[in-house]
Amino acid sequence: MAARITPGTTRASLDGSMQSGRVGGGRYTRVTNGQTRNLPEKAALRGELDHCPRMASGLTSGPRLDILQQGRTEMHRLRLLVRTVLLMSVICAPAIVVALDQRRWAYFERNAIQLDPNILPVPAMISPQGTDASSDQYQRGAQVTLARYLTLRSPIIDELLPAGAGGTLYVPRLDNATGYAFARSAAIVVAIGSTAPSTVESTEVHERAHLLHAYAGAEARAVLATVASPPKGAYAAKNVGEHFAEMARSAWDLLAPTGDACPPTLAIECLQAFERTVPGTAGFVLLFLRHTHLAQHPRASELRVAAAKLVGEDAAKWAALGTAIEKRRRTDGQLEQWPVPTLRDWVEQHRARARAEGGAWGHFQALAYWPSAMLLRVVG
Repeated sequence: MAARITPGTTRASLDGSMQSGRVGGGRYTRVTNGQTRNLPEKAALRGELDHCPRMASGLTSGPRLDILQQGRTEMHRLRLLVRTVLLMSVICAPAIVVALDQRRWAYFERNAIQLDPNILPVPAMISPQGTDASSDQYQRGAQVTLARYLTLRSPIIDELLPAGAGGTLYVPRLDNATGYAFARSAAIVVAIGSTAPSTVESTEVHERAHLLHAYAGAEARAVLATVASPPKGAYAAKNVGEHFAEMARSAWDLLAPTGDACPPTLAIECLQAFERTVPGTAGFVLLFLRHTHLAQHPRASELRVAAAKLVGEDAAKWAALGTAIEKRRRTDGQLEQWPVPTLRDWVEQHRARARAEGGAWGHFQALAYWPSAMLLRVVG
């Protein structure tokens, strides 16, 4: 049975404990079984003195405790606000990313080259003149350049990797890049500039490989897990997406009929060199050699043997990636385009890619997309 406490000193309770309090001084002393401890004023807020109404009312009043209570309320509101902002940011992150992605795509659509069908191809690539993209001279130079490229462009590209339903935009030039892939829009952007047609072809293959990485994600991640990491400083070492796209580009540069990156007589040496800088090139070489025209490479048989040796026991995973491509093959030999994904599919793609990248940043991205993925699953 607890002893009752009154202002002033309280006698021993039935259990042999003694407690005392002083209302005016703001301190409360409890002596229990010979041990003494001082309780501050705010102990009353935790119910330490709830059995003494008169003393509790004295200790919980006054300007000091009113300020403490007000401070606690303000801190609670601040924490609630921060949590709400963080939660809404995580939930809205995909929508924000999609909005920024669509804004960039709209910019490229406005600046894409509009090909004039009356312009005839010319013998050489012509770089757009000047820096004013709105000038007639600039636009005509860009149109002539595109007409020249489309005349020389190899149709084999369309039979190797699927394009996106969003199409391909050609622009005169890009800042610090030769192309972009927009998985959310199922489209790519390619800069033609004043480079050789073979270089632009390589860029197209690279960007289409980005779409393959996005839409055949499971098969792409399976082959990426089997290849070594690119050497530091190489462009392929930027991230797994660039590594995957560079594998396709290197294989194309090696086998392209119109390319000049590697003479046929040095094909084996080039394959070994590519495999050192972009591990996994051999796998795409095996896939591309399935094509009828590329199979006519002068050293195709030797390349198959060398590439199969480099791929080794992982050939089945590369075959699965090839099957994912062949499933889109039509009877005329062309490939069905990748469809524009729904928002839910896009979020799931990014979550899976982030988990595959690993590391602290990859895990953080996957975690950030989780609330949106769950919400989209619920609403369908």
